[in-house]
Amino acid sequence: MGIDITENGVVSFNPNHEKFVSTSVSFNPKLKNISVKGYRGNLLVYSVFTRMKSNDNRDGNPLIYAMKGLKGYSITFREIVKFKKNFKDIMGKVINHNGFDCDVILVIPSSSSVVKIFARLVGFITGKQVIDDYFEKCTIDDVLINFNMNIVSKKDEDTINGVIYTLTKLDGTKHFTLKHVRNNVRHYFQPLKVRGGYNLNGKKILLVDDVLSTGTTFINAHKLISNSAQKIIAMSFLSDLSNY
Repeated sequence: MGIDITENGVVSFNPNHEKFVSTSVSFNPKLKNISVKGYRGNLLVYSVFTRMKSNDNRDGNPLIYAMKGLKGYSITFREIVKFKKNFKDIMGKVINHNGFDCDVILVIPSSSSVVKIFARLVGFITGKQVIDDYFEKCTIDDVLINFNMNIVSKKDEDTINGVIYTLTKLDGTKHFTLKHVRNNVRHYFQPLKVRGGYNLNGKKILLVDDVLSTGTTFINAHKLISNSAQKIIAMSFLSDLSNY
């Protein structure tokens, strides 16, 4: 079961194929252990639906774009409801997996409400508390002030200097985004900071985001709470890309 995308960017659910996004209960969830260079920690990520790379070089991102109202894509509430049964059935498989265990759900901050809605659904199904204001996005100034050039390898210095130069030309009060940084050097940047106000000591944490890309944001969140949390796992609405 996948999605169709019209020329006008309208996204709809299609139970007859698995193009762009696999929503099949038998195929999902997708599990992946992620890590980044220079950090010893790794993280198990559960993805509810799987993004599929198609022969025309498109992938499942239009589903998220449509839900966020981005890049000219759209989806009706009636179509979104069609994903509900598979979503609940796949979540049932996640909960029953022997690696799944959490006390609290922490939401990765986003400019869209989609990830918060997703987190609330996960919280409702699991019966766990959802905290959507533990993390906040760093500003460009935050990143520049706290950036550590000492951890940058020699081969990456030119690339990093280029990124830093570009960032200095931008409005420092704006939120920093990893989308403007090449994948191979994203691990040097910290896009999140802790707002605080919650005690996570000894807690088992589930991090929630909408899409798994390189996993850098998840790992950065992991770094911020690893000294207090007892266990950390993660979940995304859509997985990283799979070929078919």
